[in-house]
Amino acid sequence: MDNWRQKEWNSESIYKYNGLGLAQQNLQQQSFSQNQFRGFGLAIFGSKVVDRTKYERGVERYFSALPFYKSANGTANSYSGNMSLARHYLRKVSKNFAIGAQMSLNVSARFGPEYDNNSIASEVFLSLNPKMKYVREFRLFRRNYAIDYSLSASMASVGFWTPTFTSNFTNNKFDGFLPNTYNAINSRLLLRFPNKKRITSISPMLGYGWNLQALKPSKYPSVINGTHTIYLIANLHKVK
Repeated sequence: MDNWRQKEWNSESIYKYNGLGLAQQNLQQQSFSQNQFRGFGLAIFGSKVVDRTKYERGVERYFSALPFYKSANGTANSYSGNMSLARHYLRKVSKNFAIGAQMSLNVSARFGPEYDNNSIASEVFLSLNPKMKYVREFRLFRRNYAIDYSLSASMASVGFWTPTFTSNFTNNKFDGFLPNTYNAINSRLLLRFPNKKRITSISPMLGYGWNLQALKPSKYPSVINGTHTIYLIANLHKVK
């Protein structure tokens, strides 16, 4: 067992992803308004991945803050914040493809100080998600590049949410959900550029991410929250 552990440790690689990007979010909360709310802001993404011969495990974190969040027909400004923490375990089916599971915690909140007694809305969900990942390296103009695509979707969840856009928290609900009432989809595509000549352990990256959360409980109005993120400054740092 000790020899097997030493062999696995010797063959593993550890990577850290760090990214700063621009985020754009669309939201419709029917209990508050039929209008769609939209906002722009900044996003921070980070991840640590342990890559071994037969499997991969890692931890991811995502945070976005969107000021001046409002509807097309409204004048009042609101603020939106989103946070996601996730841990995954993937088995490698082939050299480029892996599939497994992910446990994620998603938090979304909006704050509208200009709305009297209707200033706060939030959703907090803990989900078990199947996840797949595809990684492929290629050469272009005699230089090495790589694409990294991942996709996950909620299978079962427990959550806490406010079915009305209210600040008094009297109508908060806590329940368990299957995909027919709560769906969370998270996809991300990263393009890795060649390593820097002076710092070979760092590779710059660009990327695009799309997150969708759709809450449709049977007795309450739905909440649909979609976020687009463009990662403008990102890097893949090889620790080991």
